[in-house]
Amino acid sequence: MITEDKDFGELVFSHGIEGVSVLLMRYDQPQYELIEASVLKCIEDYSRDPDRCFITVSKNKIRTRRI
Repeated sequence: MITEDKDFGELVFSHGIEGVSVLLMRYDQPQYELIEASVLKCIEDYSRDPDRCFITVSKNKIRTRRI
């Protein structure tokens, strides 16, 4: 799932939602070139990973946390 809604973090971690990976996009304003490159990098890096994870992508950083 790809989202800009920070509430998904609460759903996943506080309520124990399992079986889904979340890609949270955190940008101050739409920066489509950066967003596109970040999404493609995440898909390439994590699509082969069998573990579910919560990925937070910002302008300068990609953070990954296993679920």
